[in-house]
Amino acid sequence: MLIPPHVLKAVLADGSIIAINPYIGGDIECGRIFTDKITDADGNWIPDGNGGYETKETYLKQCGIMIIDANGLKGPNQLGADTYSFIITNNKISNWHTKIESVLTDEELNYINYDAAGDFIN
Repeated sequence: MLIPPHVLKAVLADGSIIAINPYIGGDIECGRIFTDKITDADGNWIPDGNGGYETKETYLKQCGIMIIDANGLKGPNQLGADTYSFIITNNKISNWHTKIESVLTDEELNYINYDAAGDFIN
């Protein structure tokens, strides 16, 4: 996964990794416009007929994201299995893509596979 140069990274003594990607260019309350691809009922991106995809803009108050890889470079490197992501707002940190509480309470892991290029696999 290519990490942009403005991402703050730390490797802890136990090998776990924490990365924080601060969003740049928002307003005083971390508000900014995000452009997302529109999906159909099955979650597939909808083609726009010009080689791209239909998009929508949404105003959200998000200061950045934080990703924690609990065991560093060791596998499986899967969201929800050993890697967790969080949205940072101006007043809290929330789960994003993963539910870290489920790792602490559930019998089975709920994770999303991804490949080395950083793309998610369904």
